[in-house]
Amino acid sequence: MNKNYYRADIDGLRAIAIVSVLIFHAFPGILHSGFIGVDVFFVISGYLISGILYKSIGQGSFSFIDFYQRRINRIFPALLAVLIFSMCVGWFGLLQHEYAQLGKHVASGSAFLSNFILWSEINYFDNASETKPLLHLWSLAIEEQFYLLWPPLLLLIFKANKKYIFPVILIIAIVSFAYCISLAKVDLSAAFYNPAARAWELLCGALLAWYTYSRNQMPSVQRSNIFAFLGLCLLAVGFLVIEKNNFPGWKTIFPVFGTVMLIAAGPQSWINGKLLSSKPAVFIGLISYPLYLWHWPLLVFPKVVGGLQPSYLWQTVLLLISFVLAFLTYRCIEKPLRSIESKSKSIILLVAVILVGTAGYVIYRNDGVASRKYANLQNFRGDLGHTKFHEYVANDYFPCTDPQIEKKADRWESFVRCAQSKPGPDIDVVLLGDSHAEHLFIGVASALDNKNVTFLTKGEMPFLSNPEAKYLIEYAAGLKSASTVIISARWRGRIDLLKPGVDFEKELDATVDFLIKNNKKVVIALDTPSFPFEPSVCKGDRWINWAQGDCSMPAAPYQAELNSYKGFIQSIAARHGATVVDLSGAFCDGKVCHMTGEGEIFYRDFHHLNINGSAKAGKFLVDKYKQF
Repeated sequence: MNKNYYRADIDGLRAIAIVSVLIFHAFPGILHSGFIGVDVFFVISGYLISGILYKSIGQGSFSFIDFYQRRINRIFPALLAVLIFSMCVGWFGLLQHEYAQLGKHVASGSAFLSNFILWSEINYFDNASETKPLLHLWSLAIEEQFYLLWPPLLLLIFKANKKYIFPVILIIAIVSFAYCISLAKVDLSAAFYNPAARAWELLCGALLAWYTYSRNQMPSVQRSNIFAFLGLCLLAVGFLVIEKNNFPGWKTIFPVFGTVMLIAAGPQSWINGKLLSSKPAVFIGLISYPLYLWHWPLLVFPKVVGGLQPSYLWQTVLLLISFVLAFLTYRCIEKPLRSIESKSKSIILLVAVILVGTAGYVIYRNDGVASRKYANLQNFRGDLGHTKFHEYVANDYFPCTDPQIEKKADRWESFVRCAQSKPGPDIDVVLLGDSHAEHLFIGVASALDNKNVTFLTKGEMPFLSNPEAKYLIEYAAGLKSASTVIISARWRGRIDLLKPGVDFEKELDATVDFLIKNNKKVVIALDTPSFPFEPSVCKGDRWINWAQGDCSMPAAPYQAELNSYKGFIQSIAARHGATVVDLSGAFCDGKVCHMTGEGEIFYRDFHHLNINGSAKAGKFLVDKYKQF
């Protein structure tokens, strides 16, 4: 494999990858599985970088310093531009909690730890991900983590006996794939962000690179055409059959194997030589890395600052701007830096990234620099973001008495998401579900000030078939002092993420039946409204702001969402003698749903209640259900 051998068709393959990602992010309704473009990138990266490693190690010229200098020179220039841009926009456009989160993501992005930080925060496909301008750096982090371990491992195998390279890579890839499948059955977010569960994709590229390196020949034209056709078909199947609620999983083999076959086909196939090597495809491929970095912040900042979903026209304009910035980054930053041969170049870039990452960490540790003008907005009383809510729970209530429950509880930042309104083991009322059960806690505890109320939550449906939720359900059922269990969740959002074949009504019915049989009175709370804008729109004006500041929405879309699952829940309640409480009356008057009222704001993001909202919804629930 010639070190200087350039394959235009691989840049064309990069073009397919980046365009699919762009379409998915800007117009998800058009290409619902466009996110698999990242998997195409993984395979390409594994193929190209491993090929370089095989050649240099095989010739005895490999140097760790030289390898990582090349990685720095390739990755850091465009990354620096995007990180600095994001911090500047954030300084003028983001509120305190938003800028603090951005600072954390700048720091983790600089350290290539974004996947772990995002994993600890939220599901990638949750709508809250749309408010994170640096969310997309997770894939860059996984690649660089892989390349910290891959060169030394290859060096060891080469020194032992290079005939073991293919079987060792194959075994590791199979183990990684099996781990991905097993982990996805338990926790999709973990399977998505865990580098061990995604390594097999890069290793598939590495396997192909070894085959190419060791044989040093391309397939015949006839075989190349067959490989390319089959590869394109597999990629197309991936786009058709993969859904975000079952990804990653075994179907990831479609884009991965499809990419492997397209690369294996070589430039002599018609598809690779004519389509993938066309000038437009190659051009997009050449700027694909800076384009990937630029497009997401440009799509996200208007949503965060404006609080609204931009129109198709606006999204198209933002993508065009992304192309312009990507081209300028490639032409004015990347190419000029490549021509500089100085060894100090990589050191300067490394120091610059460390400084930017440190600045991000300082922003995060200083809570988003509250001294900035309009870092906090005061038109309405109430907290935004999650920090104040969790601080209030931690400071005004008591930790969960049971040490095992506290140990298993989810965390947000340094906060343990498990509390009770009074000390002691005797619990009277349990809130069970996800964060939409948790956000009712303050209000229910306040309205039932003579009761000991607790919340037991996980970021999943309260089903007995979910292992972590099952533990909490069984714990709640086993609390002899607890008379009532209130089940609440982001029902519609969770239903949309259920794996194929999971029956919502059957699963929830089993949970309610189990609790009833353990002598619990069960209340099922229908979900509170989710708004199509962020509460920051209602809070006041930013330095950069184009939102209308309308803090209400028509009730019809929310009612339609409610009606899509309400019948199932009412049927379950009727079968078991449970009670259904519709919380819409707390925020909707029939025609309009309100995020604010009486000088207060009720939400901390577009679907989570803040302290005020919890108080309002909790009182409403207790007033409706008087049998506590």
